[in-house]
Amino acid sequence: MAAPWLLVISKHPEYGPAGEVMPGQCEPYTFGWRLCLFRDGEEDVLLNGTYYELRKVQGDCTGKDVEQIRAIAAQARERMQAAANQAPLIIGPGGPSAGETIEDLDFARHDKPESQVETDELDAEELGVGASRKSDEDTDEFEQPPLVGDAAQAFETTVENGVCVATVMNPQILSGDGAETALFQLMQASQGALVIDIGRLPELPPEVANALGRFTYQREQEGRFVALAGVREEILAALQTMQKKGTLQGYVVGFMDQASAVAEARSFLNNRRS
Repeated sequence: MAAPWLLVISKHPEYGPAGEVMPGQCEPYTFGWRLCLFRDGEEDVLLNGTYYELRKVQGDCTGKDVEQIRAIAAQARERMQAAANQAPLIIGPGGPSAGETIEDLDFARHDKPESQVETDELDAEELGVGASRKSDEDTDEFEQPPLVGDAAQAFETTVENGVCVATVMNPQILSGDGAETALFQLMQASQGALVIDIGRLPELPPEVANALGRFTYQREQEGRFVALAGVREEILAALQTMQKKGTLQGYVVGFMDQASAVAEARSFLNNRRS
């Protein structure tokens, strides 16, 4: 007679670059916990998440047979995936403080008088970008010049309702000296909200992640919105590794799908206009 299945929650240890165990990894709110069916050395991982998330699913499985448990875990996985697609991921030491939400981040600087927000003219002049803010103080719109040079070749862009969506076609533009200029051109094509879709990138090299992190931090300080779309699990894991090592500069705000990022950007602009 086969032994009964056990429904357990476990987590493999994580190690740093020198082989040391990473501190704080067993806190119940950290990711990487696994809900598993276990029997006679056989393990079937049903769900990944925080301990808190998995403990609730484990409770829902009380008194259920194995097939029912698998169905409950599958439903929970779908719910968690849907929530992840909608929720922003804020990664990096320069990001919001503990307990701060995306709403705090996006809208914290909207109430600044125009005189307290850094204007674009100086940055544009320094970076060699000709676009500048309109002189009419009653309008919140930016001129929308076409992208030129390397930026035009590296991104596929659309601008709708003030949000510039730029799909990265050539990642090399973000790892060279022209990264700041190219990103600034993209922002200038918007009304203060930029979504950079990295879904076509096979990976996110550290120098590219840092260019995006620095740019996101700088523009947020000016009351603007920058977010990444198409942040797959492997890219998220790479960003989290950089964060743990302390090598990620600034911070990134990421979404798994473009629609959620654009919706957040539009909400940002609507709030600023109101």
